[in-house]
Amino acid sequence: MLLVAACRDAEAACELYRQQQLSRAGYPGIRREVIVQLHHLAERDTTIGALATTLHVTEQDIAQRAGALEARGYLRRIGPQGDIRHRVMQLTAAGRAAGQLDRRLDAELQQLLTERFGDAQMTAARLVLTALAAEPTNTDGQGSPY
Repeated sequence: MLLVAACRDAEAACELYRQQQLSRAGYPGIRREVIVQLHHLAERDTTIGALATTLHVTEQDIAQRAGALEARGYLRRIGPQGDIRHRVMQLTAAGRAAGQLDRRLDAELQQLLTERFGDAQMTAARLVLTALAAEPTNTDGQGSPY
């Protein structure tokens, strides 16, 4: 199996584990892309525009994620009713708990993988993947990023 395919498969397996555990704990429907938003909101309440800038995504993307989180009761928007640009997103108790559980699941999954593969293999994998992630990407769509 190619390394790129193995990385995708490993990411999918980790995401499935996370989603299953969150769902079992009573937090269904939280995908990886929205959990990042929960983690940032746990640090401080913020606007859609500010969070979009921080995460390097569009305001529309954050607004859609916020809508999904709000519909599930994980966040609320507070502030002036008329101008949504100035409304602040704030985690609810359920959103804060889901984010905290997700962080614990990261640690739990790390421990499970270390027990299965051992410290040496985990260190080697971390070094390779960290080095690959640190490589500059080719932004013109031509050739290899490596």
